[in-house]
Amino acid sequence: MTEAAYRPEDLVRAVRAAGISDERLLQAVRTTPRAAFVPAGHQAHAYHDVPISIGHGQVTTQPSLSAVMIEGLDLSVDEHVLEIGAGLGFQTALLARLATDVVSIERWPDIAHQAQLNLARQGIRNVPTVGDTWTGQGPVGHTTARCHRVLVETEGPFPGGGGWEPPPPSYLPQA
Repeated sequence: MTEAAYRPEDLVRAVRAAGISDERLLQAVRTTPRAAFVPAGHQAHAYHDVPISIGHGQVTTQPSLSAVMIEGLDLSVDEHVLEIGAGLGFQTALLARLATDVVSIERWPDIAHQAQLNLARQGIRNVPTVGDTWTGQGPVGHTTARCHRVLVETEGPFPGGGGWEPPPPSYLPQA
């Protein structure tokens, strides 16, 4: 398939091929334009089922893997989700289409800011903030200490650190 031939429906097919059958999730993938959540210059690959570099040695989660994780959460519409690792907001947007709200934490302030812009441009209003809790600029406590039944962590290894670094313990009271 040529670059120009890839479309949002190609992601839906890839997600189905990964075993996803939840129609709400498939509809969320269908109606969330991944091209709006990838860095400039990467739109040609937006509808490929691949991770995309977003800076700081980080990549987006492969869409089919995001879908597998999300389907495993068995979300109902009244869920409050705490997401660790917002990236540029694509997975956050999928979660937001399936839950009441999503509080998302991102380690890198510039990536968190871009995720906020991406979500706002798509009219996603049930993600009150995307922030950087490692420096105290993020959403921990933002939800007035609401407990979240659902916690999704997609933050990966950090460059130069050698391995996974947990977020500060301050997010645990919300989980």
